[in-house]
Amino acid sequence: NPKECLWAQVNQAAGGTTSNSVFSNGGMQVIFSGGIQSGVTVSGGGKLQLGGGAVVAGTTTFASGAILEIVNGYTLTVSSGQTSGGVIVGAGGREIVQSGGVASGTTINNSGIETVQGGLDLNGVISPGGRLILSSGGVASGTVILNGGVETVSSGGTASGTTVSSGGALEILGGGAYIQSNTQFMSAALLKIGSGAIASGQTTSGLIM
Repeated sequence: NPKECLWAQVNQAAGGTTSNSVFSNGGMQVIFSGGIQSGVTVSGGGKLQLGGGAVVAGTTTFASGAILEIVNGYTLTVSSGQTSGGVIVGAGGREIVQSGGVASGTTINNSGIETVQGGLDLNGVISPGGRLILSSGGVASGTVILNGGVETVSSGGTASGTTVSSGGALEILGGGAYIQSNTQFMSAALLKIGSGAIASGQTTSGLIM
């Protein structure tokens, strides 16, 4: 039978295995390296945290308001036809969005990295110490870069509708990377443009080049 956890935290270490768990209303499961979870359901208000080496088998169901956080060497890959929503990329965690994949509402925290490799990132937030990297074919739209956050657009990547807050940084590398229109730079925001990069249509206020 499913095991439901309300307002509790379950830590699962190497060699531990659980199945058919339900986490809701503040319930949280943390899976460390070597831990195995099969058939988890995370309801609204519940949280699943995955560390490096954690294994999630079977079907994982996330309801509206559920939270997935990846940390400490865990890599979440969003492949073609897949969509991730509201993922938190914590310290040491990484999300890779491949061609045809979509990440929506991702929050990248300190020492977390999201790499968009031909996929699409929508309405993400880069917190202090977080980094978003757009490689060839990668697109990010509606990103908010907070103080201390960095978005790097490499050759062939596209950043559209970005808001760069004071102390945030947008890096445009050479090789044809560019910023589309509706990009907003707040006071003391940072824009770095490499040789051969194109930046167009930005609105600036207090921009530091």
